[in-house]
Amino acid sequence: MITKDTVFIIGAGAHVPYGYPSGGQLKQLINSELKKYISGNMHQLDDNQELNLYVSGDGWPVHLQQRDIPMFKEAFEGSAHRSIDAFLNVYNDNNNIVKTGKALIAQILNSKQYLDAGGHLSGRNPEGDWIAYLAAEMFSEAECLDDFIEGNKATFITFNYDTSLEYRLASYMKHSLNCSFEDAEKYIEPKVTHIYGKLPWPKSSTVPNHNSWRSNWHKIITIHEAMGSSNLQDQINHAKLAVQVCENLIMLGCGFHKLNLDILDIPEVLRSTNKKLHASVYEITDAELARSLDRASIKQAMVEITSNSDDCLGFLRNVPLLW
Repeated sequence: MITKDTVFIIGAGAHVPYGYPSGGQLKQLINSELKKYISGNMHQLDDNQELNLYVSGDGWPVHLQQRDIPMFKEAFEGSAHRSIDAFLNVYNDNNNIVKTGKALIAQILNSKQYLDAGGHLSGRNPEGDWIAYLAAEMFSEAECLDDFIEGNKATFITFNYDTSLEYRLASYMKHSLNCSFEDAEKYIEPKVTHIYGKLPWPKSSTVPNHNSWRSNWHKIITIHEAMGSSNLQDQINHAKLAVQVCENLIMLGCGFHKLNLDILDIPEVLRSTNKKLHASVYEITDAELARSLDRASIKQAMVEITSNSDDCLGFLRNVPLLW
């Protein structure tokens, strides 16, 4: 079991082995969706007619006009931001651009997160399955559910919107500790904090539901909203405290973006304590990492990066014994 207080911070790169896009890949997919949508639908509606596609099924009307789609496309494709999160943070005062961005994020991610006919989560057991490896570390030596609950000290903070991490952990917990999935879900869910909102857990076997985003777009939280909402601030403060008091701080599949580091006070924690951040990175070179650390005022001596750090499984297998 992981008996030392250990916080795992999860970035988009950590979910790539399971079929989810990285930040850069999500931008490409959004551009592709925009091109397909405009070529297939722009000729069908007058300029002021609302798009039925952008009316949610649970009473959350998005009220986007036909003209909003090319406006979003022009701004997003023309921006130099590497991720849609950073882009939406800049356009936080443009409600229609923010709504369009959230809808597109939910549409793409919902198509990746579903249960197949056998009740298994999409992207099951890929090469480089670091969640299975970590689950084996978490659940080993626990003879029953009570042993695990008493002994486990692992928690997770994620910048991702999908809930595949907690679903997979709950599934491994059910079969490893001979408990119900419901009991596993109740335990695992509060152990995973989503900084920017989260999509619902998949609940039943189905084909990819490309329309379920209609009721989920508002669950996506922008950086600006996360920083400015008193309701969300309690959750962020809880995550900051976990980072501050933990014995071990491990980051998986992150790009070391300054906004993400700052929202958790990671630079300040590293500067004010003797804690070292053990990290795997994704889609970032050594020189880019050095610049990112410099922007965040983090000395390289505070961060331990192992070789082949794009590979989260390889990173976990080679990280010094921490737990």
